[in-house]
Amino acid sequence: MQQPDDSSFERLLDLARAGDEKAIGVLLVRYRSYLTVLARVRIDRNLQAKFDQSDVVQETMIQANRDFHQFRGTTEAALAKWLRTILGSRKAILTRHYFGNCRRDPKLEQRLQHELDNSSLQMNRALSGLGRILDRQEQLGDEVGRRRVWIRQVWHD
Repeated sequence: MQQPDDSSFERLLDLARAGDEKAIGVLLVRYRSYLTVLARVRIDRNLQAKFDQSDVVQETMIQANRDFHQFRGTTEAALAKWLRTILGSRKAILTRHYFGNCRRDPKLEQRLQHELDNSSLQMNRALSGLGRILDRQEQLGDEVGRRRVWIRQVWHD
């Protein structure tokens, strides 16, 4: 068997679908930080006093590992959405538990899922903007370096 740690998403997905537990773990671990950020941003302050976002993320990872055979997507975006759905479901369960409503509330779940999707979109936009800023900084740094070389050449000539 190949080592899945350095494999592409597609290869890991193939291995995971074939039942390779290590490949499933590698795939899911890649999204832990992403889910933690979403959980931190989107968990109501009243709920934050009751539990830590890492607990919700851990429960999400456990459920995703257990139910990975149900994932039907083929892209990283589809996996991220599937994991957000599980995270939303876990959050809804905790909300019902801590606020005394044990019945399932589809409207609550839809609202929570919508909030997670929006947070994810906003986070992706922010990261994209940050990437453009870092690229521009690199370009400016290259330009500054070229000018320093030119100044040294002119100064010493």
